[in-house]
Amino acid sequence: MRAILPLIFILGSAAAFASAPAGSGDLLAAETGNPPAVSQDSTAVEKPVLTLRSETRVPGAWITLGDIAEVTGGDSAVVREAKALKLAHAPMPGAEKVMDREELARHLKRLGWDGKVAVAESAAPVRITAAVKVVPGSELAAFGRKFLEEKLARRGITIEITDPATPRSAVLPDVPTEMKAEMSSRGTSGLVAVAVEVWAEGKRETRILLSYRVRSRGPVAQAGRDLEAGDVITQDDLVETEMDLAGLPGDAVTAASSLTGLKVLRPITTGSVIRKGAVAIPTMVKKGESVMLSARVGSVEARAMALVKEDGANGETVTVMNLESRRMVKAKVTGVDTVEALMP
Repeated sequence: MRAILPLIFILGSAAAFASAPAGSGDLLAAETGNPPAVSQDSTAVEKPVLTLRSETRVPGAWITLGDIAEVTGGDSAVVREAKALKLAHAPMPGAEKVMDREELARHLKRLGWDGKVAVAESAAPVRITAAVKVVPGSELAAFGRKFLEEKLARRGITIEITDPATPRSAVLPDVPTEMKAEMSSRGTSGLVAVAVEVWAEGKRETRILLSYRVRSRGPVAQAGRDLEAGDVITQDDLVETEMDLAGLPGDAVTAASSLTGLKVLRPITTGSVIRKGAVAIPTMVKKGESVMLSARVGSVEARAMALVKEDGANGETVTVMNLESRRMVKAKVTGVDTVEALMP
């Protein structure tokens, strides 16, 4: 062995073994820890044997070799790998596929398994159907209703939903599924369409469109007296009435808190629902007019007259010029002709 090692180092393993005496391969194997080479003819490798079933139900989206055949004999790791081979797409629920010995051989050849397994000579064609589960139509409708309830939920609003006629049950592959829903119409009252989908293994298996009748009731602000153009709405000018929201104009302002402080642009009669186009945020300071500018630091407050450079509504930020210092200041509108300097 000591005579062989220098040859391996200088000439390479092939040259060394070409001149090595018989039995030196076993010595080298012992030295490296690798087993000595075994002649191909010394051991026969047993192939797994496929025994086709007469019929089978496939649970997933693919027909595997393990679905249609018993795989026996051979190395256990090879058997496991063979069983997992995906041969073809599974038939649709309710449909049937027949696979004979010749088609199986074509699939095995395509997958590179030609000659790696043995198919029993007596193998008869396999009838393959999809393993299915049924989702009742009532369950689909209930899912759509729950989605709609969550989607339309608003504080102070009462939602009444009438279910559609029960749809047909969905026949699906017998695998874990997930239901999803989305509104297919913009309306939130009257007939509201909801699409319910069922997904399995990342694929949409079915989609149904359901129409629910929705009735929404809630408090709606109305004019408590006749309002004239130029009036600024106060809480006392409004009353709230429980109403069916389905009959309201799309631009109706239903919350009294949203109307308080707005300026009326055109006459509004008592009992009328107030629409967005009839009101606007009133201008509290106008460009070119003088306002009272206040500045506060801690408990110390200073005031000065200022000239407004732009119109502004309550809460908006405007630019004013201090008439004493002639400096430009950013200020927040706090009321009619009053602003408060924004401190840096």
